[in-house]
Amino acid sequence: MWEVAVFLAVIVGCGYLVIWLRRKYHPKSHRAVPGNWTIEQIEGIYKAGQISDQEFKVLRRQVLSPGFTLIELIVSVSIMVIMILIFGTIIGQTQKVVSGSQATMRSNNTVRAIAHVIRTDLRKLTKSGFLCITHKYDNSTNTYYPTPVLIFATAGLTQSKTDSVTGLGGVSVYGHCDNSSTGDSGNPLAAIFLRQSWVLNPMGTGADIWPIDLAVLQTLPRTHVTDPNINDLVNRLRELTGNLSVPPENLSDIANLWQVLSSESDKISIMWTDGTTDAGGNLNWYGIDYDNAADINIDRPKDGDWTTRDITSGEIEFDNNGYRALWTRHNQNNWPKAIKIKFELNGALVWDNSTTYNTGDYAVRGGNYYRSIQKDNTNHEPPNATWWEKVKSQGMWYEVIASVN
Repeated sequence: MWEVAVFLAVIVGCGYLVIWLRRKYHPKSHRAVPGNWTIEQIEGIYKAGQISDQEFKVLRRQVLSPGFTLIELIVSVSIMVIMILIFGTIIGQTQKVVSGSQATMRSNNTVRAIAHVIRTDLRKLTKSGFLCITHKYDNSTNTYYPTPVLIFATAGLTQSKTDSVTGLGGVSVYGHCDNSSTGDSGNPLAAIFLRQSWVLNPMGTGADIWPIDLAVLQTLPRTHVTDPNINDLVNRLRELTGNLSVPPENLSDIANLWQVLSSESDKISIMWTDGTTDAGGNLNWYGIDYDNAADINIDRPKDGDWTTRDITSGEIEFDNNGYRALWTRHNQNNWPKAIKIKFELNGALVWDNSTTYNTGDYAVRGGNYYRSIQKDNTNHEPPNATWWEKVKSQGMWYEVIASVN
């Protein structure tokens, strides 16, 4: 609405400008009313009392507000067009700045909410349980995923999100899962950054209940000496298959939205530190990082021999269908000092068929980033190569660091 007001103000301003220029540079002696009376003659007649005040005002108005010539109209229209183009450019740039600011504010709000959830969870972490950084893995199809997963046990009263059941502890899981929603285009959407939380209660039956007591969990062996054991528990928890749809498509999807941290995050990194520093005084971080150059998650272990070991070695880092770092109650002195979760939030909005994109504008469709290569790009859905080119992500990286007490 304010754009229309500015447009009208520009037109009115141009009109006043032309009138002012005409009056300034058109000599009074040449301004005449029908009968070729000049303004000086009219003023003389008025002073002599030969015409009334009203007649003087009418004649004076006719002299000072004559019609426009063709050249004057051309000049005034030209000025108006130039002003419209200038203000149109300013308005377009302003809209881009506003859109960018809104996207930044939305991302910052999302990051604050995610950081609050992560830090609240890690404050309840118990070293009598376990902490694990590993890769996502689909046990039913034996499919390995490079994306990392963080799993740990918590102590304290834990409320079920799907039932009225409570427990004295829980298990939290952070990672990525696929978005089963396809939106309005039928294309896959970006992955979902999620947090799954399980209430430890052997008597519970809810969807987020793990049928084991915290006291029992704290007695489980590290490896498969007996069943159950911590390593097998981690293997089951790291699947992160979920059935999450954003936007939700039915009531079941709505009921599962509590697990969603962000539906605009395609990349994640989960690292740990033992408190040591490099030559520059910076903390050494290990775990599963994200390599922007290679555009894939990579392992950054502390011990380069981790691939030669399995769970039976008793070491922190070992191979379990990919990198795994596992801490349990059996050696509480070697636990990490802090955990760092780094994630990327999309820097572009999901493509909208009602939005007009200009050259250089970005949009997300099907989890991929595209840049418009033409102006006035409306209702041309990516990956239409005539209008879009596929590019690397334009998101912003954020990190949350929390201490492990």
